[in-house]
Amino acid sequence: MTPQKKDQPSPDTNFEYPMEWPVDNETYHADETHTSSSHLKEIIRSPEHYKAVHIDKMVTPKEPTKAMMIGSVLHGIVLEDKMPGDMAVAKPEDLNKGKGARARAAEFREQAAQNNQYILDPQDFIDIGVMTGSLRRNPMAKRLLWHDERVCERPYVWIDEVSGVKCKAKPDLVCPGISQPVAMCDLKTADDPSPFAFGDAASGLMYDVSAVHYMDGYAKLTGIDLDDVEFLFITVGTSPPWATHIYRMPDPVLKVARSMHREALDTLAACRLTGVWEDLSYGTVEPLRWPSFRRRRRRF
Repeated sequence: MTPQKKDQPSPDTNFEYPMEWPVDNETYHADETHTSSSHLKEIIRSPEHYKAVHIDKMVTPKEPTKAMMIGSVLHGIVLEDKMPGDMAVAKPEDLNKGKGARARAAEFREQAAQNNQYILDPQDFIDIGVMTGSLRRNPMAKRLLWHDERVCERPYVWIDEVSGVKCKAKPDLVCPGISQPVAMCDLKTADDPSPFAFGDAASGLMYDVSAVHYMDGYAKLTGIDLDDVEFLFITVGTSPPWATHIYRMPDPVLKVARSMHREALDTLAACRLTGVWEDLSYGTVEPLRWPSFRRRRRRF
């Protein structure tokens, strides 16, 4: 069950762009005044998808999967110094057994929702502990994630000067970098954190567009040169051997993603101006985009 959202204040309308935006997670995600990288990914998918999700509200938010819940708890432990019990509760093994099981289960779920807690299996808590240990044992991950100068999940807003679109971002972590003065880091859990598997997943989920969005906003906020910022993924496996890997977003990938990011912002601005949300390909026949041979082979 999704934890219930507490009543939150409306986002402050007195903005001086660019600026840090000290709001909680619920307020940040509920805000539709500013455009996040997730919004832009919907535009890249198609303007009609964006309209259905963010304007017409036709898409019901999905319940978080077990993997998403585990990832959220790990984020809270590592990036916010929370305790596992602050975010989740273990499901008793005999909850659904014996007389009155249905009523007990309903009461348990209701209590967890009131406490804003996910419901996880006892083994999930053990796995989360192992993943946290894996991150701490990796010297580079430890240096980044627990750096004395780290800044975690701090939202900021800015205006894209070309399109006029108001933007927002909340990177997982900003800290002194490895090969550049500043590192922006995304903490990710993965079924398979190895280079090819995670690369395929990152490409499909358009993590490159997110990286550009975070970096461009941070440059607007701080005035730093983009050449002085590197984007890193800190990934940890969710099953044995719970391996931790650190990946740097390649410059050629960022170059292509920056073009996609620019086009998405301009498309969003044009759709808002004209009120037309149909894709440019509407009414035409398009070539099917086929995956590479390596990716296709890995699917079987």
